[in-house]
Amino acid sequence: MTRKNSYKLAMTMLCVMLAVSLFPGVTLAETEADLAVEKDNIVGFQALSEMQTLPVDFTTVDEDGKKVVVHVNPIILAEVDGDMVAELIESSDLNAGDRININNIGYCERRYAPMPAVDFDNYYNTTYIYDVVRETHNKFVISVAKGSTKTLESTWTYTISGGFEGTVSLYDVASVTAKLAGAVTCTYKTTYVFKGPPESSKYNSREYRVKYYKQRVKVTQTDPVTSFKRTSTYDKAVKYADYSIDSKIG
Repeated sequence: MTRKNSYKLAMTMLCVMLAVSLFPGVTLAETEADLAVEKDNIVGFQALSEMQTLPVDFTTVDEDGKKVVVHVNPIILAEVDGDMVAELIESSDLNAGDRININNIGYCERRYAPMPAVDFDNYYNTTYIYDVVRETHNKFVISVAKGSTKTLESTWTYTISGGFEGTVSLYDVASVTAKLAGAVTCTYKTTYVFKGPPESSKYNSREYRVKYYKQRVKVTQTDPVTSFKRTSTYDKAVKYADYSIDSKIG
């Protein structure tokens, strides 16, 4: 064999080896994501509430003794804390071994109310005390079988808005409304493609859901002349969590 032919053979083998090393990596990427959580990456359920930073993939055991697998989209990892994950687990009807995927976080779109001619927010020494963020609505979108895809027959959309609770007794409502008003909307158009678990997955069904969150804000205004205080509560729309649950049915 000539040196030229040997060179060609070596280059051909190198290209083949490179193709083998690259393409399986692409096809297995989704599989590896499913299998990564099977490793010993365990987080105690009680410890979740103390965690501001979470692993992308981990397992935990809920208060009923059921093992739950969790995957957080790395892009939104900084926006998801342990409290949110624990609440999602507690409020979902899960079976042992089910997997929760937190896919996206959407936030409030400000709906600016007309500002008053004079902003009395500072004049009345307005203070805002923000309570914990809590779930208010949990909506089902669609479910998809393993290895399948689906689109919606019509656009899916749901909105929550903020507003005062009970009687409003503030001196200046307009300034407070302009500061806190807003809405949270999640929309899926008929062009959006929902995917089920991959063929390599141990799960055979994926259910897509959207959870909405609000935050109560205690607003107090003090009259600078009389020192009398007036207090009301505004329920502020904050965000939504787009998530899915992978299960093995049957």
